[in-house]
Amino acid sequence: MLSVALVLLLLAVFWAGYDSGQSEERKTEGLRVLEAQMSVTSLRQAITNFFSAYGRWPCGTNRTVDYTFGPGTQKEVIDALLGLDKSLNPMSKNFLVSFPKSYRGGEIVDPWTNTIYITLDLNNDGRCHTLRWGIVDTNGPLVWSETLGPIKSW
Repeated sequence: MLSVALVLLLLAVFWAGYDSGQSEERKTEGLRVLEAQMSVTSLRQAITNFFSAYGRWPCGTNRTVDYTFGPGTQKEVIDALLGLDKSLNPMSKNFLVSFPKSYRGGEIVDPWTNTIYITLDLNNDGRCHTLRWGIVDTNGPLVWSETLGPIKSW
């Protein structure tokens, strides 16, 4: 009888530790999702503020059709937003003041270190054309992360 009680006590202690570990893991994941949502929203706002300041999107003027910036191509937009590309941002204004820890190698990443995607309505038709989402009726920008299902700005 004592051994059964001892086994039950050990199981209860183990289960409590296991459950609290699961809860902590869920809380941590929830915080990452919240951080990703904030990053996506802040990046969208920075791009919108750039457009308000300059009357154009933060990318080269040689682009005339909607374009999605992602891994390997996002640096052009981010450098303009940070004020590093003076040809695109002559005032050198930093529109990304809230991104100190998610900037990696010229790109903004989510908490899982996956690149965040940006689509700009470069032909100004009021619709963003993407391979991922098809046609979205907004003049953009569209900003999203693909981790844990899409975390979107629209």
